[in-house]
Amino acid sequence: MNNEQAVPSEIVPLPAGKGLHVFHDGNLSDAELERSLRKALWVMALNRCILMLTTSQRAKDWATEMATSIAAEDHGKPLPFPSVVEGFEIAMALRDSAVIAFMTLFKTGNRDPGAVADNQSMRTLLDDCLAIAFPDGPARVSFDALFLRLMTLRDKLIAHIDGKAQEAQLQEKLASLIGHATNLTPDEVPQFLESARKLLAAIEAKQT
Repeated sequence: MNNEQAVPSEIVPLPAGKGLHVFHDGNLSDAELERSLRKALWVMALNRCILMLTTSQRAKDWATEMATSIAAEDHGKPLPFPSVVEGFEIAMALRDSAVIAFMTLFKTGNRDPGAVADNQSMRTLLDDCLAIAFPDGPARVSFDALFLRLMTLRDKLIAHIDGKAQEAQLQEKLASLIGHATNLTPDEVPQFLESARKLLAAIEAKQT
């Protein structure tokens, strides 16, 4: 189907990330329905990505403020939940999860015949949306660099642990593993967040 043809459907997210509805006029072909639902999955993944990134920022800011507060108070007081360490860990875990959610748009995404299309069959639509969100020039160069960073994080450090991607130090009688020291940092969140929002807006505006 031509990407410029309109499919009479509307994606409506449900509250608290519990899924979404796709309203349509009842005349969608199987292929049109599959594409509408795959697009809906993209919207859901990007909305989750954005929520996790904004929440990670709040968790990081809270943990930083709490660390300063605890340092100025009596250390004998019971630690709150989450503790400072837990607050930073929550922030990092949310950043990791946001990377995985974002990259689901670019992975295989297997088809459910008669219900959901695979990502591969939607690649032209996704490329069109990327061109809208990140036009040629500095904006696209910047996004491409971010995308490569996110893909490496997803494939080498988060969803899979690639030995060569770890920071290992080997000595005569000691081997040290730094672990996930190269994961997404708080400083990288603003660009990631802006990119996710731009891509979401392009996908929501583009007809399947």
